[in-house]
Amino acid sequence: MRPPNIPPQPVGRYRPWTGSCYTTQHRAPCRPGDQSASGRFHRLITSPLKILVVPVLVLVTAGFFAPTQSVSSGTAHEFLSNYFSEVVQANQRQALYFDDLTPSFRSSSSWVSFDAFWETQKSVTVVAAVPVPQSALEFQVNLIFHPLNGGVIEETYNFWFGCKGFFGILRSRVPSLGCPLKDLEIDNQQLASGGAPA
Repeated sequence: MRPPNIPPQPVGRYRPWTGSCYTTQHRAPCRPGDQSASGRFHRLITSPLKILVVPVLVLVTAGFFAPTQSVSSGTAHEFLSNYFSEVVQANQRQALYFDDLTPSFRSSSSWVSFDAFWETQKSVTVVAAVPVPQSALEFQVNLIFHPLNGGVIEETYNFWFGCKGFFGILRSRVPSLGCPLKDLEIDNQQLASGGAPA
């Protein structure tokens, strides 16, 4: 008995992005070895993608579901130390006014009054920045002012922070991370004790 006349089956090529084989018309079995070689290529490409995509997905998910933003004590202290060391320098002051203060803060403190006050200060020391309970973006900050005309003024302020930028805001909603230093800005300040306003 003659065997049935079975046409040869097309042999496909491995498609690494889908994990399947194909011909010009339809999917077909792979040649021996094709899948393993292409599979290695597939894993080589997708592994770095996973490393990049997974953290972004975590941040986006946290950004949608976490209720509030936050900032760590260390980040707040470092930000204020940098801010006060630069704001007393005339060539840095205007950039800080627009980059490190929120629009709502600037609306309550004009550039003219801001510049006029800081022209009278030689330096400022940040003694401590303590988080205010039940307020993730508020800190009580102890400052020592050194005016150009001499003397020392010790004051305590409450500072409220904001976080800017898409990824900065997302990260600020992850409690274990908080707003990154480069995206932090001052939203408000209020004198808690002491004398002259800053």
